[in-house]
Amino acid sequence: MNKYISVKNISCCYGKKEVLSDISMDIDKGKILFLMGNNGSGKTTLLKCLLNNIPIQKGSILFDGKLVSDISKSDFSKMISYVPQNINLNCDLKVKDYLVLGRNPYIAFGSPTSSDYEIVEKYALQTGVLEILTQPFNSLSGGQKQWVTITRALIQEAPVLVMDEPMSALDLEKQAELLILLKRLKDEFGKTIILTSHNPNHCFCVDSIVCLLNHKHVLAFGNPKQVFTQEHIYDVYGPHILLRTDNLIEFSL
Repeated sequence: MNKYISVKNISCCYGKKEVLSDISMDIDKGKILFLMGNNGSGKTTLLKCLLNNIPIQKGSILFDGKLVSDISKSDFSKMISYVPQNINLNCDLKVKDYLVLGRNPYIAFGSPTSSDYEIVEKYALQTGVLEILTQPFNSLSGGQKQWVTITRALIQEAPVLVMDEPMSALDLEKQAELLILLKRLKDEFGKTIILTSHNPNHCFCVDSIVCLLNHKHVLAFGNPKQVFTQEHIYDVYGPHILLRTDNLIEFSL
C-alpha cells in the first residue's frame, strides 16, 4: 500500500553545491510532520522539493502514488496549499480580497462569487481575522499578515498544508493558537500538515512526527521522544541545549 507522501532517496543541488543528500521518508495521511534542524540544514529546500518548485537531481517524490512532477499545476493547487515564511506583497488589496485568492484553483473564469466570499468569512471566523477583513493588507502588522496568509491557505481547502516557519512572526499567544488550530485540522478534518520550526518544544505540544535534518541528511525520524535524544540535540544544536526529564528543551548557559 502506498504511503500518502513518499520521499525516496532524493538529492538536491544549488549549482554544484549539494544541499540535500539521499533524503527518504514516508508521511501518512492525517499526520503533522515537523521539519527541524539548524539554519542551512535543508528544511526550506526540502519544502520546495515537496512543492515541486525546484528540481531534484536524484530520487523521486510521490503524492498518493503519483510522481509530483507528473501532476498538473491546476490539480496540484487543489492538493497542496502553502504558507511561505516571507510574505512579500506590496499592494493595497483589502484583506478579504487577498484571502479570496485562495479560491483561485476553483475559479475557472471570471471573478469570485458570493459563495467564494462566504468561504472566506467562514475561515476568517475560525482563525480570528474576521474583524480585519476590510483593512488594507499592507496596513497589518507582521503577525497579522502571517495569520491572514495562514487563513488564505485554509481557504484553498487542499488536503495537504505546507508551512515554512509559520511561527516566526507570531507572539507566544498566537503560537499557541496556531498549534491548537493545527491539532484541530488534523483531528477533525484529517489534514496532512508539514511545517518547519526552530522550536523543538512545538513538536511535543501536538501529536506529531519529526524529521530532524543535520548537514543535508536525515539524522532522525519518528515521534518527538524518539528524535530529540540528548545525543541528537548535541549533534544538531550544540552543548548549550539540554533535554529536561519533562521533555522540554532549554538553554544551559
